[in-house]
Amino acid sequence: MKLCAIFIILLSIISPAFSNNQVTHQLNSNSTIDYVKNPQRTDSFTQLFSKGMFYGRLRLNTFAFDWDKEVNGKTRDHQTLGIGGSILYKSAYLHGW
Repeated sequence: MKLCAIFIILLSIISPAFSNNQVTHQLNSNSTIDYVKNPQRTDSFTQLFSKGMFYGRLRLNTFAFDWDKEVNGKTRDHQTLGIGGSILYKSAYLHGW
């Protein structure tokens, strides 16, 4: 559990350095993503990728299992930490597509 606390403290210190205070997307309660800011439109195939946008997110999930009655060899109290993230690239819209 100490490792989890250390990680959360470090993340809270480091993450503002990477933030530009601009919301580009939001996660809904049903785990779908709404893109608030979309890539630009272009009429040139050469600018299709240069005018695109990157989106990213970092996730941290913690779980604690606390059994009322432990059975030796079958159940045990423990904590689990899951860390993950995703990076998504959306190209510019070529002729509105």
